[in-house]
Amino acid sequence: MPELPEVEVTAENLRRAELRAPIVAVDGQLPCRVFYACSPRTLADDLIGRCIRAISRRGKYLLFDLDDGSTLLMHRGMTGSLRVRDGTAAPDRYVRLTLSFADGRSLDFSDPRLFGRVVFFRRAIDRDRYLAERLGRDALAPISATELRALFGTRRRPIKLLLIDQHLLAGIGNLYADEALWSVRIHPATPGNRVSDSQYAALATAIPAILQASLQRGGTTSAREHLAAEASLPPDQRPLQVYGRVGRPCPRCGTPIARTVLSGRGSYFCPTCQQPCWSSEGPPRTGHAEG
Repeated sequence: MPELPEVEVTAENLRRAELRAPIVAVDGQLPCRVFYACSPRTLADDLIGRCIRAISRRGKYLLFDLDDGSTLLMHRGMTGSLRVRDGTAAPDRYVRLTLSFADGRSLDFSDPRLFGRVVFFRRAIDRDRYLAERLGRDALAPISATELRALFGTRRRPIKLLLIDQHLLAGIGNLYADEALWSVRIHPATPGNRVSDSQYAALATAIPAILQASLQRGGTTSAREHLAAEASLPPDQRPLQVYGRVGRPCPRCGTPIARTVLSGRGSYFCPTCQQPCWSSEGPPRTGHAEG
């Protein structure tokens, strides 16, 4: 699933495309569950004649602000992507929504598995309410150890599930949560209230650093592609240190990377570097979290 860096890179690429011409057509699949409280027909009524004024990101959501104050919001889900297409190129088979512009270009939202989301808001207040109900503070924004402990430190859920809970910290998914926890030597099943002050301090530094490093690389496409290419890279230049590396040596100590499952989410960790830390009652019960 695309996480914060990948969504931010998408937003930047779309900004560079300068999609400023008026929208002249809106086409989409129907019925299609990616549309929330809207449809291709209602979107056509609202979008045709409008121009995109700005493109931004909140958490894993892309926001297209239009010149009349309305907003088109998109979430890529697990397999969604956006592509700017000129008039001679054919759309792919999984296009769910197409915006056509007066300059002959189109913007396609493709989503093979239909886990994405398209929402339209006529008023900024409704958009902001929708996002506030779903997103906590942005994971890319600086956060202090005190703030991070206040966010997670009284909770008994595993720290991995807290990190990927979008209501608490928006933008982090499985990949960057595993990478951040490995970097600071915290076992993913450690309850939030058992993480030490020093570990929270390290985690508060690691989260934005790891996200910024991925942004500079242009995001992470997939663990499979990076594992195939890493043989030619020195360990300190590998984009992924632990995620997807089950059975491969830990870059820090050489112990084979292990995988566990927390609330249905695969979590990669080093059994030596990331020692378990929970009470004698046993591992914490796992809850559900939105990734």
